[in-house]
Amino acid sequence: MSPPRARWALTLLLAACGGADEPPAAVDGAPLDAAVDGAIPDRDLPDSAPPDRSPPDADPPDARPIPGLPRAEGPPPAQFDCTADFVDPGRRSPVPLDCVIDPDCDAPLVVGHRGVGGQLGTVAPENSRAAIRAALLLGLDGVELDVRHTADDRLVVLHDSTVDRTAFGSGPADGFTQAELAAMPLRPFTRDDIPGDFGCETIPTLEEAFALTRGRLFIDLDTKTSRVDLVVEAIREAGLIDEVFVSVSGVDKAVRARAIDPAIRVQIRPDTPEEYAAAMARFPERPPEIVEIPGDRVAEMAPPIRAAGQAVFTNVFGDDAVALLRGRLAVYLERYAEGAHVLQSEYPSLVIDALDRRPP
Repeated sequence: MSPPRARWALTLLLAACGGADEPPAAVDGAPLDAAVDGAIPDRDLPDSAPPDRSPPDADPPDARPIPGLPRAEGPPPAQFDCTADFVDPGRRSPVPLDCVIDPDCDAPLVVGHRGVGGQLGTVAPENSRAAIRAALLLGLDGVELDVRHTADDRLVVLHDSTVDRTAFGSGPADGFTQAELAAMPLRPFTRDDIPGDFGCETIPTLEEAFALTRGRLFIDLDTKTSRVDLVVEAIREAGLIDEVFVSVSGVDKAVRARAIDPAIRVQIRPDTPEEYAAAMARFPERPPEIVEIPGDRVAEMAPPIRAAGQAVFTNVFGDDAVALLRGRLAVYLERYAEGAHVLQSEYPSLVIDALDRRPP
């Protein structure tokens, strides 16, 4: 067992046995599934990657579920899966869509990781149209989606640099055209106890994702691709500058996005107060709208970010373990109380329940 997987297994055991009331907000700063599988965390590699290629990922991670892991319940699958005659619910969150960019709005916001969960999600396949539909029905405020470029310089919603783990195909994403990827079926869940029919799901185009979220959810767009120009152009063409955030770990990417269009909204990910200060110096005209910080540093780093009128965003994958295994949903409320505006969860339905916001 790799050290990251061992640490996450220990977190699960402690949570299940009552020995860890406050696990780290992330395991080594990595999302839940990255910690389990020893994969690269949901943070981009440095901007030194070749400009015409997506940053490389590790080999496709082992997506085997942890035996006996319970499920976080989403909406009834018949409302959003392949059998559904989907009825657009509009925005179901009681919080205004523009709250995330309004310094005067302090309502707690909920974002679903890769839609409604990544490799350990229990509602819909990651980065799928079904996941976005489920997020709408749950009343989430936003979704985190991953974007990559294709051989014909178009964009698709895909986490890994290759299609092997999540779709019935093999090879790098930028070795296929957008049309080829859009026709490639997604692989089913690795667990057989998750309800729903997702056999019709294929890799979504970014345009398809935009059509589902427009006016309903904001997007934390994890920009895996080095082609920031394509991402900015897509956001502008869709008229979604106020609803889509170019999310990057390397500040250079955010600077490039703003150089292409000063109106574009960006999200950066400093790990320390020093990194935050250095990043702010790169944005003399207008600071990034969202600042993503480690869960274990929210209380320390949130005050100056809030004072600058920026939204404080953090992952709660460690808290997800406590909520899922021990039913202690208050861990999410404590994270908000420390100063977070936005919580990104592997099990966003649990955060919604903690806020008593599940739609009828």
